[in-house]
Amino acid sequence: MTDEELVQLKDNKLSSETKSVIRNSVAVLSQYAASQNSSLAEVQQLSPPVLDTYLSRFYAEVRKQNGSPYSRNGIMSIRYGLQKHFIKEINVDIIKDETFASSREMFAAVLVNLKRAGLGAVEHKQPLTTADFEKLYVSEVLSVDNPKGLQNKVFVDVMVYLCNRGRENLRDMMKTDFRILTDSAGNRYVTMSDKLTKKTPRRW
Repeated sequence: MTDEELVQLKDNKLSSETKSVIRNSVAVLSQYAASQNSSLAEVQQLSPPVLDTYLSRFYAEVRKQNGSPYSRNGIMSIRYGLQKHFIKEINVDIIKDETFASSREMFAAVLVNLKRAGLGAVEHKQPLTTADFEKLYVSEVLSVDNPKGLQNKVFVDVMVYLCNRGRENLRDMMKTDFRILTDSAGNRYVTMSDKLTKKTPRRW
């Protein structure tokens, strides 16, 4: 396979939503770079330590086009998209690599400031009632008699019973996250590793 085909193979595994997040994040960084008389291409040529410093200022200074700060979810979405972009373009992980300790610290400080400003709260949707779930599970939407319904049912089951922190865990979910165990009565059941529980400390 050619290098282009290998890149395309990796891109195909990303959902359309993730691709949209990446495009939006890159657009925001490009606009910020332009405001600094620079370009995205020049930013990507920075060494990791210099890029770490650059991102620290970016997290602190980036604003919407109307000048207002991004919400907690907004800035987290931008950083997630940039993480994916830099891994693909220059093989650097701006979240997990130790070189980016300074920008991680700045990002955490930005989240604290957003919370103080009233922009850090997570707006939760109204939870589904038992009656709502009963309607879903007897409807064609979650029917196991057709491929689409079966896929929907598996998705809902994973979200309800296994993935208790929501969609943030689904992006990086792997087959190895599932475990098949046997209880004391000899019945087999599916569970997931502890890394997807709320007790797991998050690394900003």
